[in-house]
Amino acid sequence: MDQDRPHPGATYRNLVLFSDGTGNSAAKLFRTNVWRTYQAVDLADPLHEAHPIQYAFYDEGVGTSPLRPLALLGGAIGLGLGQNVRDLYAFVCRTYRPGDKIYAFGFSRGAFTIRVLMGLILNQGIVEYNGDEAALKRNVAAAYRRYRRLRYTNTQGLVPVIRAVRDWFIDGWHGIRHGVTYDGVPKLGAPAEYRGPWTGGAAQRPEQDRPIEIEFAGLWDTVDAYGLPVDELTRAIDWLVWPLSMPDQKLNGRVRRAMHALALDDERNTFHPRLWHEDETDMYLVPPDPLAPSLPFPVRSFPYFPSPDGQDGETRQSSGVPGPATPARDGDSEWPTPLARPRISQVWFAGVHANVGGGYPDDTLSHVPLIWILRGARDAGLRLVPNAVAAYGALADENGPIYDSRRGLAAYYRYNPRRISALVEKSGIELRGINVHESAFERIRKGLDGYAPIVIPTALPPSKTDGHVAGLRVVMKDESVRPARDHAHPCEGEFDRLDERTERVWNTVWRRRVAYFWTLFATLVLAVFPLILSVNPDGACRSPFCFVAEPITAVGSLLPGFARPWIDVFASNPGWFLVVALAVAFGYRRGGVLAQAIGDRMRPAWYAIRPLRPRGLGKPEQPAAPSADAFIQRLRLSAGYKAFYRGLTVYVLPFLFVLGILYAAVAASNQVGLTVAESAGFTCGPGPGPAGPTFRTSSFCHPTGIAMERDATYLVAVEIGEAWLDDTIASGPNGLSPNDVPPRMTLGVPLRRHLAQPWHKLMLRIGETGTDTYAPAWKRVVAPGGPTNRYEAVVKARSAGELYAYVNDAVLFPVSRSCFYGNNRGSATVSVVRAEAGGGA
Repeated sequence: MDQDRPHPGATYRNLVLFSDGTGNSAAKLFRTNVWRTYQAVDLADPLHEAHPIQYAFYDEGVGTSPLRPLALLGGAIGLGLGQNVRDLYAFVCRTYRPGDKIYAFGFSRGAFTIRVLMGLILNQGIVEYNGDEAALKRNVAAAYRRYRRLRYTNTQGLVPVIRAVRDWFIDGWHGIRHGVTYDGVPKLGAPAEYRGPWTGGAAQRPEQDRPIEIEFAGLWDTVDAYGLPVDELTRAIDWLVWPLSMPDQKLNGRVRRAMHALALDDERNTFHPRLWHEDETDMYLVPPDPLAPSLPFPVRSFPYFPSPDGQDGETRQSSGVPGPATPARDGDSEWPTPLARPRISQVWFAGVHANVGGGYPDDTLSHVPLIWILRGARDAGLRLVPNAVAAYGALADENGPIYDSRRGLAAYYRYNPRRISALVEKSGIELRGINVHESAFERIRKGLDGYAPIVIPTALPPSKTDGHVAGLRVVMKDESVRPARDHAHPCEGEFDRLDERTERVWNTVWRRRVAYFWTLFATLVLAVFPLILSVNPDGACRSPFCFVAEPITAVGSLLPGFARPWIDVFASNPGWFLVVALAVAFGYRRGGVLAQAIGDRMRPAWYAIRPLRPRGLGKPEQPAAPSADAFIQRLRLSAGYKAFYRGLTVYVLPFLFVLGILYAAVAASNQVGLTVAESAGFTCGPGPGPAGPTFRTSSFCHPTGIAMERDATYLVAVEIGEAWLDDTIASGPNGLSPNDVPPRMTLGVPLRRHLAQPWHKLMLRIGETGTDTYAPAWKRVVAPGGPTNRYEAVVKARSAGELYAYVNDAVLFPVSRSCFYGNNRGSATVSVVRAEAGGGA
């Protein structure tokens, strides 16, 4: 059979796209639901003549590069996400034929990738492919650039300018070299204004005009492209550097069916999900293709809301992945099977991010949302391997282990549980219902691990558009949807009090957030120790806490060299290290205690609802609230506190991070420019004054006139003349101690000529070009009468050339050399004596 054509009895083919989560690939030991779905798709030639051929493309997630630095950048800022989108889009362009159906699956950032891909296809259409891979690569990149320019418009800074210049240059180059720009490339399903001339002939023109649709999208826990642990830094980068966050959360109307499985229990703010906006029209399947045969019934006449008797108008078989849906009745009207579903289904499941999307060693819990999405995909026409699906169904366990999303170093991700009402308010979307899968309530009822989620409200505030109140609904395993009140009707009064009791538990959540920020602040203090504390030059410890220094030094011997500045300063200041390290440990431990307290306080609130109470338990007593709870709750809910917090996190901190990013960019370009200039010989050489052994500390690079020979060892001596001052701060050849440095100089460290050396340290350099620099450990000469103004150091020359001397100060290159060197005072005379072979000083 010709693999490029549909089955003789089918009029279309199924194209199935997969994008995995961050760090996930086919080579991973523990696989995700994306990979499992890929394995479950039946790619064999269909046996039934009415079944379409299916083609699949699996794309590994970002952060899977074999180069570790690129993998880390992929995990932090989504590096490689755009390439993943282009790879998937290129597959569609090669494979798609008019009438084919597109299915897409993704997890985490892979789900984000799929959402961008769907937007790209539906916004730009599908570019023509004629077998020329170079042209396809060029056109795919152009389509992606055009899509981002049209959709990602909430940017500032240089992004719009860079985009305009880039597109002008690339389009001009392609027009000159290839004779066609992107606007002239033929496209299927593109908007008319940039569809391009169709080359397939007049008979095929209607196929080009046919709008492309996405038949089905199955996503697990979509998160944003950026994965930075600080939300305000993410917002600043997205706003200033390069936009990757979604411009809006409205699902395109040409996606016929979308299912989104969401995690209830992940506590990382960075991993908050990106929900889809729902309005009344989103609760129906889209109208049929205008070029397709008309249906004998109206599409929008079958609302997907529970009927008064608690039924939703659709029944399903309850075991495994069911067979074809059995039409049910709503009053006297029959629900046509293809339309008896919402267009968007967003359902919450027990577990954290990877408990829903998969990837943990014990992954039975993730099979519950896997089966849910496989069922939806099968109902949407995707052909699956029955044995694979049956195996997944056998492994599904609603009581599988829930992992700690903030275990280990992940504890430094900002603690912020996924309160559904807050997610909706923050993103500005609307939901038609809060759909929680029955398995989550079953887990509460069985009580095997004391599961008690804190993020589920019984209802959301009324919609601003039509006043609709999104209530809590239970998505049953048979696919019916029931109001939670009906599910728990024997104790409706207790159900009404759930929100009130949950609100009190959030006071403990607030206290745990305080513990998190305490831990974070104490850790940051440890991180900046090398900037604020000095190292003992002789390595001696003179503190009552020196018993701590030995273990620090021992541990430091096992660590990489980049950790040496921290090890040295910790060992030199063991008292301060002990105090701050204990503060970190206290905050970490306090957070763990409060985590247990949250569960202990939330559990009675759920167990007060009789159908959710584990068998054998009596009605639980509500725990007494801590004495500070009333004050904390008033503070949390006050308008002033909310306004302050919003202003701090949405405006103030992102603005500070914007300044930090700009400063980092200036500092980085400054360091690169200075390094290139020094290597090329633009900084050292004949100065305005005569060369000689005496120099002033205000000199940018003083030629001493002393010739050095390669591989020779020298005793270099410095005799201080006029006292050295950095502005008003007394200094010397070994530079300034961090204890002597004011805050403004600490902020200027990124502009320092040699980042790893102290302020005002005397540096030596051999040669006008190159980077042969030395930072000697200067030893003060002590005479019988006491210390002198003479300092000495032994230097072994790595190259031959003239010796230069200067102090380590800030540089704003190439704006000004004297900007920071101009306030230096002092002079010294350099002398050099060649040491005896094998000798030293």
